[in-house]
Amino acid sequence: MTQRRMRRISFVVMASLAVSACGDEFVTYTPETPAEREVRESRENLQKTVGEGGLAGAGAGALLGAAAGGVQGAFSGAQIGRLGGAAAGGYVKQLQEQYSSQEQVLNAVARDLRTTNARMDASISAMRSALLERADAAEPSKVRDERLKLEVDDSLAAARQQEEFFASTRSLLISDGMGTSNTIDPELARLRDRVSSMQTIANSLADI
Repeated sequence: MTQRRMRRISFVVMASLAVSACGDEFVTYTPETPAEREVRESRENLQKTVGEGGLAGAGAGALLGAAAGGVQGAFSGAQIGRLGGAAAGGYVKQLQEQYSSQEQVLNAVARDLRTTNARMDASISAMRSALLERADAAEPSKVRDERLKLEVDDSLAAARQQEEFFASTRSLLISDGMGTSNTIDPELARLRDRVSSMQTIANSLADI
């Protein structure tokens, strides 16, 4: 079990206790604020299946079912890093089987990149709102600070995994003789800018 997974499990276990007693001291569970909920929900959206255009065909399940437990989980944020180039290879193969022209394949990848970038935009907006909320809080809250840091770290990890996934996809398409400069490259550059923005937010949280 990874350290990140252990941290999340430990946090969930602690949060599930509505009230815990320690001698005469009582610690009450701190519920999410609306801003914190937006961060969590945007992180969950960011971890959703990527490459949705290429996964629409029925062949995707047979392609990666054994490796990833079925089409629904084939390219989820938690699995992209584990599957690495195999995920990108399966994604490209499925697109090439689904579409008859290189232009259609490139456009499908660009669409998936735009979807991913939109999710990252929502995540960044939610992070900034939550960061301002914590900075303006009347009283410090270690529970809220640690919870927000964990969510931001997980969002950043998912974003980096998707960056790696689409970078691998781009390399495979180029090796197949496709030009990516007018379709994929601009969206991939935007994705990388968003990853950088998330890293900046994570760095800001470290100072709280």
